[in-house]
Amino acid sequence: MELYGVNLVGVLVAAVVGMLFGFIWYSPKVFGVKWMKLAGISKRKAKEAKEKGMFLNMLGGFIGQIVTAAVLSVFLLYAGAGSIAASLVVAFLLWLGFTATTQIGLVLWEQKPWGLFALNGLYSLCNLLIMAIVLQLLA
Repeated sequence: MELYGVNLVGVLVAAVVGMLFGFIWYSPKVFGVKWMKLAGISKRKAKEAKEKGMFLNMLGGFIGQIVTAAVLSVFLLYAGAGSIAASLVVAFLLWLGFTATTQIGLVLWEQKPWGLFALNGLYSLCNLLIMAIVLQLLA
């Protein structure tokens, strides 16, 4: 199923894969504990957030993943990325030009730690690269 050349099933699958990757990346056994420390989130705050309910956060995150996958799909289409390698290059350039440059502002202007930039930036890069592979495989 396509809309203006964008494979909607591919976008949905890439968004689901992106959410799953985020769950793994930010899980306590991978980078979750480090992320909480760098972001200044206490265990008490995290517990309160869980008790309050995370449905709206998860829904917002999933919508964000859908938008990311859809926009990446459009860029891959317009770049003529017909292979996994070409798709990875496009995803990397989008990350470098938009995500990395935006996230570095958090360090420069909001005094966030460089470690947080590295952790979140690497997540964003890996997420885009994984989505690019999924979109290419389902094209």
